[in-house]
Amino acid sequence: MEISSTLLKLLLCPVTNKSLTYDKQNQELISEFAGLAYPIVDGIPILLADKARKISSNVQYMTKSNENLNKLEQEDRNIIISSKSIEVA
Repeated sequence: MEISSTLLKLLLCPVTNKSLTYDKQNQELISEFAGLAYPIVDGIPILLADKARKISSNVQYMTKSNENLNKLEQEDRNIIISSKSIEVA
């Protein structure tokens, strides 16, 4: 059974509160951030963490994203400091 795109937009992972992707072949809703695959039984998504199958999580991606975010935040701080130095000068 197919999950409608409208329903998919409304459903969120109960663990991360992030959107899910539909795996038609396995009849599961995938939470990349939680590393969980929620089953779809008779067309009904079972969004219970204890019923979900663990999948290889996206820890490497998330770690890299956090590193990039930290780098961007540091660059922003440097720009702000530079801007204040210019204003004072």
